Amino acid sequence: GNWDLAQAAREARQGLAFNPAVGHSELGTIYDHLGLDEATGLREFQRALEIDPTNTFAQGRLIESYQLYGKFDDAIEAWRRFFGTTGPDMALIGKGRLDEAQPLVEDAVKKNSGDLRARARLALIFALRGKFQEAEAAIPPILDQARNNRAYHHVTYDIACVYALDGKTDETVKWLRTIADTGMPNYPLFARDPHLDRIRNEPAFIQFMTELRTRWEGYRREFGEGAAQ
Repeated sequence: GNWDLAQAAREARQGLAFNPAVGHSELGTIYDHLGLDEATGLREFQRALEIDPTNTFAQGRLIESYQLYGKFDDAIEAWRRFFGTTGPDMALIGKGRLDEAQPLVEDAVKKNSGDLRARARLALIFALRGKFQEAEAAIPPILDQARNNRAYHHVTYDIACVYALDGKTDETVKWLRTIADTGMPNYPLFARDPHLDRIRNEPAFIQFMTELRTRWEGYRREFGEGAAQ
């Protein structure tokens, strides 16, 4: 069944009074997953951090938001400001800094083999290095464990990118459909991400994006800039 993000957004709006820092972060996260323009999500994280500048949930979500919008320099700068180290891995990958990203991801997997996002990201790094066999061999064991994972749509997004980099259109589109239906119908992300560039002109991809755009325009009307708050 569809994870109903629009309903979650309505409920998060109602819950703002109870825990404002978390409420604004939750709302920003939902807006980001819906793929609303970045100002809509960022405004919520900025509100959360004004209320509680040390809220690590809000800090992490702000960084995640920058990454979703391809604002990798902002993500790296915010990571340094909040945590004092080099990261996050996805922004480093986005900047082509694979040699810096890979040890971070490998370290995360070593610390916790159940970190499926890190394992999927490692597969993505292998694919970006052209090691498709190695990347794709890592996928089935990840999927075996991923079913009930809260970050399912993020784990499978990296997997979709592995298949796209390898030019496997049907596999990619199958996963992008699943991702759109399980919590991340993020049309602008799919439209922008260079990891999907190899299959952009394939009819199956174009068909999927055309359908998703219609859904996304509905979200924008209800929740976007200028929509009734």
